[in-house]
Amino acid sequence: GSILGWAVGIGISGLAFGTLADDADELLENNPQLRDYFATLGGGTLADLFLATVLAYLVLAGAGFLLQSVLRLRGEETSGRAELSLVAGASRVRYLLGHVSVSAGGVVLLLLVAGASLGLSYALTIGDAGQVARMSWAALAYIPAVFVVGAAALALFGLAGRRAVLAWALLAYFIVELMLGSVLQL
Repeated sequence: GSILGWAVGIGISGLAFGTLADDADELLENNPQLRDYFATLGGGTLADLFLATVLAYLVLAGAGFLLQSVLRLRGEETSGRAELSLVAGASRVRYLLGHVSVSAGGVVLLLLVAGASLGLSYALTIGDAGQVARMSWAALAYIPAVFVVGAAALALFGLAGRRAVLAWALLAYFIVELMLGSVLQL
């Protein structure tokens, strides 16, 4: 249910923002600050820069799912539900790997939804079906970075149990970096 909810939210967002990419020039025409922000991001058309920025935000949403999913281990432990699985014969390693594999698979699916939905709506807008694959591959390129966030949460869970929620600070840093990094020269 959680994966489905996140997929619907990310998919709808991707569909909505993908339709705007072709009009990025017009959208930014009256906003020189935003145009300057996109110019600091590097080369490419404004549509490509807009898509890359939106995709990064959608990927951060996927990272939010991964944190929520990994940190659910702590909730399972504190509520006593983990004990029931462990008493029934599952080893700690098997229990952990099962949970982590569902979390990892879920986030890969969410990244695919992000890229495909963004690419689909942009493809329908400009009439280029190749955008679906292009944006899907671009989203999947974020897998290692998103897994680092999940691994940090898992490490905090294993090493500092109650303090595992501090993994959200890492995601908050990435959000601030994305929004203000070029402006603040982070």
